[in-house]
Formats: sequence, C-alpha cells, structure tokens
Amino acid sequence: MAKTISTDKRRLVWEKTQGHCHLCGDTLNEDNWVIEHIVPRVFTDHSAEDLWNLLPACRFCNGIKKGLGPDHMRRVLMYGRYCATESKFSTDVGTAIYEYVGRRAQRSGSEHQRLWAMTTRREATKRQEKEIVGSEI
Repeated sequence: MAKTISTDKRRLVWEKTQGHCHLCGDTLNEDNWVIEHIVPRVFTDHSAEDLWNLLPACRFCNGIKKGLGPDHMRRVLMYGRYCATESKFSTDVGTAIYEYVGRRAQRSGSEHQRLWAMTTRREATKRQEKEIVGSEI
C-alpha cells in the first residue's frame, strides 16, 4: 500500500541525513533509496506519513527492517552486535556465523554480494593493520 509522497516532502526527508541511509550510513543516490517509516505503517494511524516518521534508507536496509516493530528490530540489532563481537574475536561461533552469512549473501543477490564483499575487504584491512601494529612492538 505505497502512498505517493510529494517531491517537496521527499526532498525534506533526504535532507534530514544529507543523502545518507539513516541505518547504515551509506551515501544514497536517486536510484537506491526509499523513504523508511520509523514506526511502520501497520503500527500507526494516519500519522504514518508525517515528516517526523520518515527517514531516508537504502533499499537493502529498508528490506531488512520492513514491517518489523521496534521490539523485533532491537532484537535484530542485539543479535547483530553479539555476532559482530564473536566474529571480531574469531571465536568458533564467530567463524561459523561469518561463513554462514557469506554463503547466504552469495545466494541472495547482487546487493547482498556487494555489501558482503565490502565488509570482507574492510575486515581484511583491519586484520592487516593489527598484524602490522603487532609486529612493530
């Protein structure tokens, strides 16, 4: 049930974050962003389309959050934080999560693959920096 939002309102929503996804921080362009409802439409009344409830998001992040209530989204973020910590310290659980997410990203489509590749490169750079610092001591 997508509603048409005026061009002026879209511009105001865009300007709230200077053209960045409010969830992941990626730079947005005209082709890769949507207006995300802070409180999903299913949980609000007519105020769902009010400016206070709208923020720009990339299609990927909006797809993850789509229709989740605040409690469920908090749980997703909490699990993500735990998984990131396990992965950071290369525990057995972290390694298993890393491999599982990598396989899922490869099967899910081009946007997931791009984000996975970007994350993998970032993690490799961090590991190399730690190795360099460790070897200088």
